[in-house]
Amino acid sequence: MFLFLFGAIFMALLVWVVMPKIMVTKHISKLSFDETVEYLSQEFTQNRWQVPKVYDIQNSLVTAGHSEAGKVKIISMCHPDYANEILSDESSKFVSAMMPCRISIYENANGDVCIAQMNVSMMSKMFGGLIQSVMTDVAKEERIIVQKILK
Repeated sequence: MFLFLFGAIFMALLVWVVMPKIMVTKHISKLSFDETVEYLSQEFTQNRWQVPKVYDIQNSLVTAGHSEAGKVKIISMCHPDYANEILSDESSKFVSAMMPCRISIYENANGDVCIAQMNVSMMSKMFGGLIQSVMTDVAKEERIIVQKILK
């Protein structure tokens, strides 16, 4: 019984520590902040994604009276074909809570331009079926576009 309890506690702690590092990926861009935002917005658009909004988080915080948080923008993007596949299946519509896809671009304290995004490939495995299939394709396309500008 003791070993089972020890194992369960160990696994819970491992998941608690490891999962945040696995669920969100972070990379360094070889481009400047503005160039990274522009490149990603254009590349996704040219690859049949829609980019309905680029959130300027830095500006939103300053406008709301908060101190300077540094450069942060979030690109929302949606591929209508992938969205339609998931939303056409009644049992998969609940994942609309994770739509549209987003990529964060921010400048860290060292001046590096970072790109952060959900690890869609990893998340898809938790759902299985149609959701896994579609999200795996989404992850592949995102990776192809983002990898071109990584250090």
